[in-house]
Amino acid sequence: MMSDKIVLKVKDLTKRFIVDGKDFFSLNAINFDVQKGEFIGIIGSNGSGKSTLLKIISEIITPTSGSVDFTGKLHSILDIGTGFHPELSGYENIRFNSALFGLSKKEVDKVIEPIIEFSGIKAFINEPVKNYSNGMYLRLALSIALFVDFDILIVDEVINVGDAEFREKALNTIVKKVQQGKTCILVSHDMNIISELCNTCIVLEKGEIIYKGGTKKAIELYYQSIEEKLYPKIHLPIQNETGALVSVTTTKNSYELDEDILITIQFEKRTEEAIYPLFTLKNNFARLFSDSEIFREASSLNHLPPGHYTITCQLPKNLIKSGNYVLDVFLTTHEKAILSAESICRFSVKEPDKGEIKPIHQLFNVVSLQPKCEWNILSEKQII
Repeated sequence: MMSDKIVLKVKDLTKRFIVDGKDFFSLNAINFDVQKGEFIGIIGSNGSGKSTLLKIISEIITPTSGSVDFTGKLHSILDIGTGFHPELSGYENIRFNSALFGLSKKEVDKVIEPIIEFSGIKAFINEPVKNYSNGMYLRLALSIALFVDFDILIVDEVINVGDAEFREKALNTIVKKVQQGKTCILVSHDMNIISELCNTCIVLEKGEIIYKGGTKKAIELYYQSIEEKLYPKIHLPIQNETGALVSVTTTKNSYELDEDILITIQFEKRTEEAIYPLFTLKNNFARLFSDSEIFREASSLNHLPPGHYTITCQLPKNLIKSGNYVLDVFLTTHEKAILSAESICRFSVKEPDKGEIKPIHQLFNVVSLQPKCEWNILSEKQII
């Protein structure tokens, strides 16, 4: 029995396959609930069980054991153009798919023009869909899904296909529907989309749930789980005939928001050619900035004789928000890097606990730089 707030309940869900005569558990006794109006992300590395979970929820495959219960209308988009007949035109496929979703002819007549307009492929709507590109397939499939009434929408990765303008339009439409009380379950490897849209997140690993909760924490755990695969541990020093990268350190592993961050790099220069170190700072979402221009313009570094050097770089306090950060460090000439050590140094920045503060927009969880900008009112006109 589900409460009024819970629209989907997964209980002890298990899916077992036989691979080379041995049991392989794609899902292993997982449990979770999804509430009405929730925008929930499901993340994990390839093979973690994400697609299997969505296919079971969508009733495409059956579980070995356990159950999935939901209320209302559930609609899923798991593959581009699923359910399309290749010989039929886009127009005919809209009618065909809408009927499969339970719409009457009268209901289809009301939505067919808005679907065509939203898809942006009106010029090709009478062409057979076998001639469509993947992007056109996606436009049509998503447009139908968004104009057919649903209570729960499941989207698996296909949201990342297509041009940026249509993607943004589709995502904004899904967000509006969630704000109106609809529910969405989204699987994506794009952590920017997950962080911006999802208020709850599930992390899957080897068919089991290792976390369900806030999106920011979920993304951190996801990156920790794949860290060794993405960035094999590099042991310093690394060297060649032109130089050596000896060590990279920060004064601490964890900083407060208002502390300076001091980076120390030791390197050897073994040639008369201009060689200098530089670093790139990144977080879980993107590379944030590089100090390369600073070092390129530093004439003292350009004319160093061969030798062993220790240099420091201090990041100003309050430059970056709380989170986990990684340094990529390079020994480089003016033209190219001659030695590279990716993710060689890690540290975190923390801010005082102020309780749970909901951001005005989820995107603020992604943005990491917070420079101290000065605002001034240049003119003022009061309305009386």
